[in-house]
Amino acid sequence: MQASNSSCAYSNEIVVSQVVFSIKKFANKGDKNYDYLERLIPVFLESALKKVSFFTVTEDQKEQLVSIVSLDDYLNRFKGGSPINRSIVFIKPKLKPVVFRNRVGPDPFSMIFFGEFLVRNNKVFIDIFKSSRYIEFDKTPYKIEASLDDLLQNPEPFFLGYAKSILNYCVYTVSIQVEPKDSVIAIDDSVLGVGDVNEFLLTAGSHKLHVHRDGFKDYNDVITITKDGFHRTIELKRLTYKKHLRIVSKPTGAEVYVNEDFKGMTPLLINVQTDKAIITVSKKGYIDSVLYPFQYYDKNEVSVKLRVSNEIQKEKILAESYKRNSKIMYYSGLGFLATTILMAAEATVYKQEAELYRDSDAERYKKAIDKKNIYSSLATVAALSSGIVLTLSFKDILKYFKKYESGD
Repeated sequence: MQASNSSCAYSNEIVVSQVVFSIKKFANKGDKNYDYLERLIPVFLESALKKVSFFTVTEDQKEQLVSIVSLDDYLNRFKGGSPINRSIVFIKPKLKPVVFRNRVGPDPFSMIFFGEFLVRNNKVFIDIFKSSRYIEFDKTPYKIEASLDDLLQNPEPFFLGYAKSILNYCVYTVSIQVEPKDSVIAIDDSVLGVGDVNEFLLTAGSHKLHVHRDGFKDYNDVITITKDGFHRTIELKRLTYKKHLRIVSKPTGAEVYVNEDFKGMTPLLINVQTDKAIITVSKKGYIDSVLYPFQYYDKNEVSVKLRVSNEIQKEKILAESYKRNSKIMYYSGLGFLATTILMAAEATVYKQEAELYRDSDAERYKKAIDKKNIYSSLATVAALSSGIVLTLSFKDILKYFKKYESGD
């Protein structure tokens, strides 16, 4: 891999806050099975170029820019006065991109990257070229040689090396890891990203590091960069303050504890120390809910929906089964009761028929008596069954109410 420019000076340069660059096709000069690298190499290169804070132009390139734009427009674009009287003019990266618009055309300071690659014996050979419409650049390609596995698994070092090589000043790699992971990281008032920042390119010297996350104390420091591989791990501290917090629960009437001290029943307004308090919302038959006030730095009320505990859930399921069984037995009992009434009615009919034939027809009298006895027996059985089933139904409905009450 080609070495980066060793010069760290800004002599006779102006600093451009942002360069318009485009990445063209990287042509495959070998086996077509590796055509997929035509799509991957531009992605790797773009990722590396985005880590460059700013680009500079040399004195000769500066003169080319001056020649194609009006001097007034040129001076308005740069801080520090006339570039003729000042050899170094800085524009901070946080400002808007420098764009020249004039009779020649838009965006004269732009870079175009393109190249070709070849894969042979599991090694990748890449040539990268850069050009510009208005500024002359070195047309000698930058060469990357790497094993295919290394390039695919960890492309960053190869393309960061190239990003370093095209700069007229020296940069070093900087990595920042933070907790929580959704913290905003900024250096010299420019946001680098959210979460960890790996292998970002910064100039040598001192830089302001700022990390912010709502609900946590801002981290501010000055870091000094002298070589590659600077690494800083930061764990933000939670903000410490007291606040009023209203606790609402569903169902209501839950007990509220702060660090195991009972404070009252929901809904409840409490005053807590955000970094030390642990709030527990508890109700019999439900799973406790634990709250950490620092998570609610921007809220004055917290609503908690308590979940039924597993044991109570089982009790409720069992109670529903009692209710279902009670219904079945209730309707069965009513059926037996109806049968009892019907059988009793039939027995009465045959009893009356027997009385009718008692003295006139002995045979018909005997048949009526037999049928009366049969229906009387059936009525008795149905009545007993109805009583038993209705009793069981009543017991199950009592069990239902008892279980439901215990699971409420």
